[in-house]
Amino acid sequence: MRLLDVHAHLQDEAFDGIVPQIMDEAAEQGLEAVVCAGTTINDWEQVLALSESTNCVLPALGVHPWYVNDNYQKDGDQLCELAPKLCAIGETGLDSLRGDTRLQMESLKIHIDIAKSHNLPLVIHCVKAFDEMYAILNKTRPAVPVLFHGFNSSTQLARQMRKVCDCYFSLSPSFCSPDKVRKRKTSELVRYLYNENLLLLESDAPFPVSVDHKKASTWPSDIAQSLKNLSGVLETTEEITADQIFKLSSRMFNNKNRIRP
Repeated sequence: MRLLDVHAHLQDEAFDGIVPQIMDEAAEQGLEAVVCAGTTINDWEQVLALSESTNCVLPALGVHPWYVNDNYQKDGDQLCELAPKLCAIGETGLDSLRGDTRLQMESLKIHIDIAKSHNLPLVIHCVKAFDEMYAILNKTRPAVPVLFHGFNSSTQLARQMRKVCDCYFSLSPSFCSPDKVRKRKTSELVRYLYNENLLLLESDAPFPVSVDHKKASTWPSDIAQSLKNLSGVLETTEEITADQIFKLSSRMFNNKNRIRP
């Protein structure tokens, strides 16, 4: 059984000095690689360093909507220079609960342009801003895969976003908890994503973290439990579910040929 965590933040200080240990433990659960997403220009160098020192860490860089500021154009210029080293662009997106939405929109457009020009997947964070996201994607029509990470909305919304881009959806351990996946709307979404081959798994590790930011509550290895819970809903074996998800994940993020066939 082979797994790929498509969204984590191994550069977070909660994981300082223990990334090799984390990856070794995750490998025991079948995890072969982790897409490590940078969120601010201040952590990009660390993400790249982890990727260079650990072959199974795949780098993605972007400016998270929480951290977008007036320097978004300059950040975009630097991101464009680093793009050839990456497996994806992002984390970028829109979040109406935090930050300046106007600046977020401008930054998102720049990320889309960079992803398109370098033919890289785009990793999206979207919270209570799907109407605005739909409008931007409908206008820009990115001809690259778009991953909505940590998706926790409806089947209807997933279908709607598919009208404007080649998008996919990753589910977190909290979304895949036994109690939640048994709910009708959640199980409906899981079945739709799996049957349409749009489903990926993420840990979003280490979040949420302790108040002092020293203790992680999620780990890359947690996606093995997510897989088990989803397989129960889908009424398939873990091996069959994992095979489909891994093939999709590796096709999206293996542009540097760092995942064995």
